[in-house]
Amino acid sequence: MEIYLVKVMRLGVELKKSMWFDRYNRPPFGKLEIGDSSDQGMHRNSIRAYFIPDKQMVSSQYLLDCHILWMHQKRFMLTGFEMVQTIDGPARYAQSWLCMQEEPPPLPEGR
Repeated sequence: MEIYLVKVMRLGVELKKSMWFDRYNRPPFGKLEIGDSSDQGMHRNSIRAYFIPDKQMVSSQYLLDCHILWMHQKRFMLTGFEMVQTIDGPARYAQSWLCMQEEPPPLPEGR
């Protein structure tokens, strides 16, 4: 499925809604795939959502233990957690993805 992806959190902290669609955070377009896979780090199966940005062959972003929080018309919210590499090793943070099949809203006019 081809979507625009908006990450709702950064390192487990929810972003303000005004930051979702500002000129610094335009949602990337790409392909979303959801599937069950074996996770070696957690030693169990996990439902993963992979986002493959347009014109790339490999997924660089994924959501672990994802599930659909809500769905409405051409938008839905996936929630789960992401792995981030830190100095002390991998850390897991809560993450939600707003997935849109339509173009994001236009940028607000301003200075």
